[in-house]
Amino acid sequence: MESLTSPAAIDAFLRTLPKERVVAKECKHATYTRHRGGEHHDMLSIKEYWTLDDGTRWPTMRFKEDYKRPYWVTKEHLRTHPDKIQFEDISRVDMFKIPQIGLRQDICFRLGRQAHCTASNPLKVIARSPYLYGLDVGPEVFMKNAYMQRWPEAFRPNRVTVIDAETDVNCLLDKKQQLPILWSLVSDDEIVLYVNKDWTFDITNYADQVLAEYKEVIGNWVAIIRKKLSNKKGEYASWIDDIEKIPVRVEFADDHFGITKAMVDHLHFTQPDIVTGWNVFFDAKVIEASILHAGYDPADVLSDPRVPYEYRGVLLKEGSATKKMSSGREMRLDPQERWNVIMNCASWRMQDAMQVYWQLRKAKGKESGGYGLGAVLDRQLDVGKLEYPTEDTSIPSGTIHWHMDMQRQYKVRYGVYNIIDSLGVYVLDKKNSDLSSQISSLAGPCDFSRFNSQPTINAIDMLFSVMKKRQKIICSTSDEMKDENDELLMGKEGWIVTFPSHNVVDSGLFLFSDMPEVQSLVHMFNADADVETTYPTAEIIQNLSKETTMNEPCSIQGVGREKQRLASVNLTGGRVNAVEIIESVCGWPKFDEWLEEAKKDFENAA
Repeated sequence: MESLTSPAAIDAFLRTLPKERVVAKECKHATYTRHRGGEHHDMLSIKEYWTLDDGTRWPTMRFKEDYKRPYWVTKEHLRTHPDKIQFEDISRVDMFKIPQIGLRQDICFRLGRQAHCTASNPLKVIARSPYLYGLDVGPEVFMKNAYMQRWPEAFRPNRVTVIDAETDVNCLLDKKQQLPILWSLVSDDEIVLYVNKDWTFDITNYADQVLAEYKEVIGNWVAIIRKKLSNKKGEYASWIDDIEKIPVRVEFADDHFGITKAMVDHLHFTQPDIVTGWNVFFDAKVIEASILHAGYDPADVLSDPRVPYEYRGVLLKEGSATKKMSSGREMRLDPQERWNVIMNCASWRMQDAMQVYWQLRKAKGKESGGYGLGAVLDRQLDVGKLEYPTEDTSIPSGTIHWHMDMQRQYKVRYGVYNIIDSLGVYVLDKKNSDLSSQISSLAGPCDFSRFNSQPTINAIDMLFSVMKKRQKIICSTSDEMKDENDELLMGKEGWIVTFPSHNVVDSGLFLFSDMPEVQSLVHMFNADADVETTYPTAEIIQNLSKETTMNEPCSIQGVGREKQRLASVNLTGGRVNAVEIIESVCGWPKFDEWLEEAKKDFENAA
């Protein structure tokens, strides 16, 4: 975007453009909402970028009411298979298009009377039918994929804005709602500190003092980052020098809602693609609390003013704090491991920088030091969070009591502290490009809200790629991806895997002083790459596709369940375990029995 101007002025300009001047359009994200009044209509609110023939890019919003998304049904004369088929030929299915809000009724009309096929059932229950395809993908994904197919080179890095709230910590003591006293906002173009006048009533020149204190702090803060990110030749990215050049201003409002509304309105005006923060779900809850406390509807405030009133909406869904393992045991999740969903009908989406940071790096395991903002900034940039000592030096920085002391006696420094928190997240994304590039590149047409599920991303990618390359369609998953015959198979529970000792490398330690020649079975430096539930999961994956499974034995005559289970486990070991499998399952003689028979043959021959 070449210049910062109002959304209304941009939209007016784009309406006057000849079509030939538009080189490409990019869909950053699409948000699905239903009619607030209960009417049978829905809408997609789409964040677009138009790229013109002079190289400029302009953000805008597009609204598509009653968008007809596709789904596929097996042709009626071919509906003879009782089980789902993983991939079906496009030539064997019919494609229908219908708005998402009427999808269940339309499916039931097409399939007629079948088990689970009633419009009152959830879509996942209806999807038990083996003849349905494409139901795992929502209309927003089909819409975004359509943009990507038509303009494959249109993607440019996301414009990211960082926000951070500081709330009155006295609310915690009184068990009241946490309402903001400060909001900080950081983008490529500006840094803004929104200040509640009620909180700074006793300081007449608060803005001037904040700007002076910020100037004192920022030079040394950036110098540390510059040193950390410089190579051996002393070279570093040019954006590091630009940090100090970002203009800073302070805005005041009469109360908590005034600063919240001013910040949200500014986001609507500047139209970033992603609004983030470290644990931004907390900030989203503060926004919601401030709006509700003032007597307004969060859907109206958080929706872009251009969104029709009847389709405005907002969703704040906190991620589960626990994860249920296949064994039935529940595992507690740390805050960065959860996945909170924040959706609103605006030109920007809220995504948590902390949780995206974890999602992109979890394959490498947990990092030492934890995932608090200070710890991550220290590891990545050597700066940590900004620390100010209070009068009581025994109070650790960052604790509730420290915040209380800062809010009472060090209000100017507290404002700078708030700015640096947002600036730290901004610099972290500049370094790693988690939100500016990686999240979009990895998600593809998938909606950001489902970015935490790699299987979902893979399934969506497979849907479109297999259709295009192989002219096939992937089946829809349901709430029950098994049938009554699956109950006859070996269960997944209670798989305890042990390895026979003769497979262990003979590297035992010599531990007995009175028998130095005796080697023990105590070993050093042992390692095992297996993870929890690996073996049963591997068996399921290998036997997943019914198209490649002729028979799936549930029992073998003369072979007990334990031997059968061992064979199932050891089958993944291939030829290493071939002898044991043949002996236990196929009834072949053991090696010593073969030797006895061989001796008899030699003796008879002699």
